[in-house]
Amino acid sequence: MSGIAISQLASRAIRSKIGLRIVGALQSKVTVAGVISYIFNGAKMLGKFIIAALGGLTFSFVRAWGLFVRAKNFLHNFNWNTTDAALKAQIDASITAIAGQLGGTIGNAVGYISCGVLPGAAIYTFNPLLGSMVLQDVAAAALDEFASNVSLLIQSTFRLGVQILLTWLFTSARKLIKSQSKTIGKLFNSTSLQKAIEAWGEEGTKPWSFAQRDEDYIDSLQGAALQNFVEEYKEESWEGCVEAGFVVANRLDSFIAEQKLADQIAIDQQNIVVITPNRLVPDQKVIVAGSGIDLRNTITTTLATHQVMSDRDVGVIYGTDDEQPVRSLKPEVILIFYQAKADRIIGTKSNGQPASSPTPISMRISFRLMDKSEADFVNDTYAKQLATRIHALFATPPFRVDKGNQLFTYNDYQLGYQLALWVSGQGEARRVAEKLLDIQAHKFDSDKLRIGSRTVTPPKANKNLVVLGKPIEINNYGQTSGIVTFTHAYLNIGNGTPAINLVDLTGRRKNVVFKL
Repeated sequence: MSGIAISQLASRAIRSKIGLRIVGALQSKVTVAGVISYIFNGAKMLGKFIIAALGGLTFSFVRAWGLFVRAKNFLHNFNWNTTDAALKAQIDASITAIAGQLGGTIGNAVGYISCGVLPGAAIYTFNPLLGSMVLQDVAAAALDEFASNVSLLIQSTFRLGVQILLTWLFTSARKLIKSQSKTIGKLFNSTSLQKAIEAWGEEGTKPWSFAQRDEDYIDSLQGAALQNFVEEYKEESWEGCVEAGFVVANRLDSFIAEQKLADQIAIDQQNIVVITPNRLVPDQKVIVAGSGIDLRNTITTTLATHQVMSDRDVGVIYGTDDEQPVRSLKPEVILIFYQAKADRIIGTKSNGQPASSPTPISMRISFRLMDKSEADFVNDTYAKQLATRIHALFATPPFRVDKGNQLFTYNDYQLGYQLALWVSGQGEARRVAEKLLDIQAHKFDSDKLRIGSRTVTPPKANKNLVVLGKPIEINNYGQTSGIVTFTHAYLNIGNGTPAINLVDLTGRRKNVVFKL
């Protein structure tokens, strides 16, 4: 023995304070009660996660404006003369869809437990190390999948609750008004008003909505030029108002966040701490700064890292800020698709004229330029290259997408893609994704294309009726599918700079980069 007092070594002193370190996965035995406890504790943690997520919802001007826009569109297209039976049928269809979502969510969880957790527990019995690794991987994948399904289920249930409440209020108010039809008719001395109230919402009555009223008003104008002027004016004024509203709301949210951050920085006192991990080497110092619990965690991590890595060659460390960029701060390219008037024809009117949907559908697809920064847009060299490429791929001829009710995702975070494509099928999703990747000459990876959701209940088809001997078609104003065509693309480089218009087929935007 050399006579060294082992108990006095710095490493032994620190280890004695930490206590005996045991890897639980290698030391514990697997029992039925233990597996049940494991699953129960995981479910309890997931429940706390969902409650915390619901309780953490905060007010946002962007959310408020989006809610206003959706409410306006709903009221604008709502058939105010619809029957109680039709409203009940809509609610029943929503309940059926949610029942399917609930069954899918439970089935997905049962599948992970049956084919993942239980086999992992069985493997654990014979090989604890391999079993713990299998359980860890399966639990991570199951939690991610189940949390996503539960989130979608909660959103659908909330929308159904709002729909039921609004339907109940509408039908109750209508019953009250109809019960007083005679009194209202006498009050206004109008027999026709009394009959109109009594016929409100009865079977066979003609549909009425603000959207249909606007469409009839446009059709009543003299001359195709005047009709087209008024129609384009109404559509573009509302679209411009919506886009401007989101810009204003986003600026308000950013300003409030900046003010909160400034106040927090002013309140929290920043401290600077000098750490000397080894008193025998006073020249080796680590300087950290922060406040509160963040500073405490940093000090603890620094001391633990020094204790483990001191005087050891750990090689080259990869993963600097330039190599692992924050995706949300990278320049974003946005492509807009809009339904042309010719693609909105959904039937014919009683006078034989084509009838079009009053609310054309649109699509927005975006991706990030992960290898670019603000410095690449000091001049217009790269912007012209990008605009030329988009014009060649999407504008000659204009690229058309069959938008539908199936969600497909394509995620490649390293290359800047996080696509959510609502299209008619898997083939269409692949075609759109491949076209987008061609802009930067990226190779399509079939393993990254996922089915994001099952097919939802399609909108009801138009009804064909005969009224006074003439065939008419009652249009469905709730369509969410159809052909959309590329109209323009623009680029956001962040930090409050205005958007750069890359390509524009509408002729309405200024300072467009690509010019013939």
